[in-house]
Amino acid sequence: MLSELDASVTFMGFCRFVGNVFEFPIWLYGPQIMDKIGIENMLLLALCGNGVRLTGYGNLTKAEDAIFFETLHCCGFCVPYMTVTVFIGRLLPEDTKATMQTLLISVFAGLGTGFGAVLGGILTDFFLDRDIRQLFRVSGIAVSRFKRELEVRTYSVRLSLVVSRLDSV
Repeated sequence: MLSELDASVTFMGFCRFVGNVFEFPIWLYGPQIMDKIGIENMLLLALCGNGVRLTGYGNLTKAEDAIFFETLHCCGFCVPYMTVTVFIGRLLPEDTKATMQTLLISVFAGLGTGFGAVLGGILTDFFLDRDIRQLFRVSGIAVSRFKRELEVRTYSVRLSLVVSRLDSV
């Protein structure tokens, strides 16, 4: 992307350096942040930050603006990687932690990246860009509605369990 805006190789390297510098606090304080806001909110933060970053990159007109968007690189790699690794590390027994962390990150980074690129290419070949955006909007709304319905049902089950326990007392 930056090469299309006639940026030098040195400038591209500097952008990567800035992105890595902004990952450093996440590596240090990520587990504490995750404990305070929760795993779901941590991953939502990663998704939103990466969305802003990629949208910004898609609308670049000057190479210098890439420095700002590269500060959000931590949202696309560091936050999900750290969140999943810490979650698995806390969930599983000691003898299976390394295997499961490696397997999950391999699927996340390898299969996810490869399949995402292939799927994106297929969607772009068969649909217009406007249609793809509409597809993602509808998918996002459907997932959020499903999640909300699941939360309501879970809350109803919990509430009925509490009421039945109170009735038995």
